[in-house]
Amino acid sequence: EVFANSDDHFGITITVDDGINALVKKMLHIYIEDVNDNAPVFKGLPYRADIAENENVGVEIFKVFASDSDRGYNGSVTYQILELIPSDDAELFEISKNGSVFLKGRLDFARASIYQVVIRAMDQGKPDAKYATTRLIINVIDVPNRPPEYLSLAYYVRIPENLPVAFELVKGIKDLSTARTTTVTILVLDVNDNRPIFYSMLGVSTDTFQASVPEEPANGMPILHIYAHDLDQGKNGTFGVFLQGSDSAAFNLNQNIVYNEGTVTIQVTNSEALDFERNDVLQFQVADIRCGPTDRSDLCGEPNPLGQGNEAAILCHLASQRWWWSDQQRTD
Repeated sequence: EVFANSDDHFGITITVDDGINALVKKMLHIYIEDVNDNAPVFKGLPYRADIAENENVGVEIFKVFASDSDRGYNGSVTYQILELIPSDDAELFEISKNGSVFLKGRLDFARASIYQVVIRAMDQGKPDAKYATTRLIINVIDVPNRPPEYLSLAYYVRIPENLPVAFELVKGIKDLSTARTTTVTILVLDVNDNRPIFYSMLGVSTDTFQASVPEEPANGMPILHIYAHDLDQGKNGTFGVFLQGSDSAAFNLNQNIVYNEGTVTIQVTNSEALDFERNDVLQFQVADIRCGPTDRSDLCGEPNPLGQGNEAAILCHLASQRWWWSDQQRTD
């Protein structure tokens, strides 16, 4: 007869019968001693925890559990932190004998946003204890607790004037929880997007100028003053000015380069060509170009995207000497 009081205790009733004498019964007790042949096994893997960086020190942040099917000391499990990655602060976390993990120091998302805690579960078996290891992944949650930091004390940005609206000039991280100031200096660069314009001396823009000149005047006599202006700056606003047309050979300009703005004067260079009886109206044009036929073309700006430039018609009315002088006398 066999019976069991528990998993580790069995009993056997032994009966002896010789057929003559009374039966003899004896109880044989068998006790099974546990052998440490099982290692602890972690339950509920994988282990992950999300912890705010401002969590209080001393709070329990996680609990691990490992079971061991052995008995007694062989099945009694304790826990230990073997390694912390990164290892800047090895005592940042602590684990108790029952597997509770506690925060023992201050977290800082800027210093580390994730930790790996290597945990060992070990039984108390002798002479050779058995163990198992696992990892607890701790994600540090960023909390807006510090102002943004600029990489430079000041920023300098150079931009062309024709940038589209909403163009991003400086990239950064938006942090609405707090504020910090810095200096951003924006230098707007001129774009060659204007062409020169001709004005009368009264300040009126026009594309036609008229002048009255006596026939056969002295060479060098000024007949017309024209104000020219380009709204662009520097080289972009520097332009060459010249005369063109069949009648332009009788005249020249006092200057061929205008630096953004200036007055150019048309002068007589061949008085013999101004003959009232032969031609009482001379027609030619004054024109500008970005890099015209001048000795100072290195000062001109980039080619004007709007075209070669402007030009204005010049109508030079000749008056006979007799008419001119009588008219001058009446004026006087």
